[in-house]
Amino acid sequence: MLSGDHIVRITKCNFLFKGKKLFMAAYSLFNEHTEVMATVLTHSKSLEELRQILVCVQQRMMALGLPAPQIDVFFTDKPTAEASFLEGIYPGLHKTSVPLTTVSTPTLPPLTVPAC
Repeated sequence: MLSGDHIVRITKCNFLFKGKKLFMAAYSLFNEHTEVMATVLTHSKSLEELRQILVCVQQRMMALGLPAPQIDVFFTDKPTAEASFLEGIYPGLHKTSVPLTTVSTPTLPPLTVPAC
């Protein structure tokens, strides 16, 4: 499982050169333990600018001796806009379909108070 998002606020604070912004945003990629897998400063919010970093994260995991990552969940703030791009990098996302159903509430036994 991965999660990725552009963070614009960080570049508003600095990164100016001769009065112009050097970077538009920072993109951070997190794993299922909320550990940062990668962060990169970007010139735009284009997903193509991120392709290499997403591929390199996979290659780094395999170089560390881990099995090939089977990413089947990717959290993003624009899932419909980014779906086809991310499916092209992580094929496991394409086969994943999560039905939206109501969550059943577990039944709890009635509370009994012991006599004193």
